[in-house]
Amino acid sequence: MADTFGSNTGNADIIYPPSVPLAPFYSNTLNGDFAANGVGLRNVNQAKRGIIDMSGLVPAGSTIVKAFLYWSYLRENTKAPNPTGLFNSTLITGTPVAIAIGDPCWPNVDVEDVFRADVTGLANTGINTLTAFPSGVQDNSDPAAQIIPPLLEGASLVIIYANESLPRKTIIINEGGVTFSGQTVSTLLSGFRASSSPSARTAYIVADGQANIPLDQAFFNNTAVAGPGTNVKPEDAFNGQDGIGVTGNPAYGLWDTLVLDVSSLVAAGDASAEAAIVSQNDCLTYIAQVFSVTAGGEQPSKTFINNSAATLQITLFLRQGTNPVNQDGTVSFNLAPFERRTVSYGDAENPFLNGLILTTLFDNDLYSKAEFVLERSSELDNLLNTNDFISFSKILTDYVTSGFNA
Repeated sequence: MADTFGSNTGNADIIYPPSVPLAPFYSNTLNGDFAANGVGLRNVNQAKRGIIDMSGLVPAGSTIVKAFLYWSYLRENTKAPNPTGLFNSTLITGTPVAIAIGDPCWPNVDVEDVFRADVTGLANTGINTLTAFPSGVQDNSDPAAQIIPPLLEGASLVIIYANESLPRKTIIINEGGVTFSGQTVSTLLSGFRASSSPSARTAYIVADGQANIPLDQAFFNNTAVAGPGTNVKPEDAFNGQDGIGVTGNPAYGLWDTLVLDVSSLVAAGDASAEAAIVSQNDCLTYIAQVFSVTAGGEQPSKTFINNSAATLQITLFLRQGTNPVNQDGTVSFNLAPFERRTVSYGDAENPFLNGLILTTLFDNDLYSKAEFVLERSSELDNLLNTNDFISFSKILTDYVTSGFNA
């Protein structure tokens, strides 16, 4: 039986419900890039082995702009989610990305939780430590022999850094939580415009990969980039690489942060791309996709201001050319309470916004509104496209959009 933990051998191909499809979380354009690495954490002594090493991944002279930690664990459905842990000896509380989703085929547990924490200011470009994350045992025992919940899967650290000596890139993160086997699960990356000679990289963050259940593949723009049929991890794209040599059994590494160069698969002017992972019998959880690509032209930008105490989820709709009828992709980002953020979008040939969607869950109220331009020189068209600053203010039960110039 040990060989089949974490697999659905003999069962139907399935996406295990419930699931949270990967969706845009972060987007930024800057001179710089991202770095990502991870560690498998099932049953490990976190005080000794809970390490994510970023050494050599961030060029000298760079400044960390943002840092996000992703992790997941499996639990009984009678237990409450626990989003806490110590990152570099500091207590962090994760934001739920996917709660009580289907678990990746392990006994003694019912659901999986995925969390993300903003660790900007805590993360560094060397050794980063993780301790006190929920785990049933921490004795470095074989994950197939000791199955005592909660079952901690692993963690990935994503650092977005600025460096004026590097090309200008758009960096995007999609996140969610989809557990599946014998299926293809994909995510659409959008809100960028590739340069004339694109340089592009991407990272797949995946839980529960195992070396004893091979044949998983990674795809980018419908081309296999890792796993069978490629020269990258040709036996198994998601073999739990981050946990091999860390957990008590190399067959059960159970975490992957797979970073690949995909420059040859992105064409000049591309405004979207698709990443996908394919499982044969291994039960996997797709958690996040990170993507960076050299940006074309000088992108327009605006500063967005949140004047409220709520976290706002904003999606901008871009216009192709000057006619509002022609849509041209989206850019999504979050605005923390009272945050001011400059966001780049479109390109020199497509500098106009066509609308936006604002969503927030605050004080037990779910609020969502959409605003779209139908014709040029309308009130909304002028607000979005003649102002350098766009602000959102809560007035009674509404979030009002306004604009101004410095």
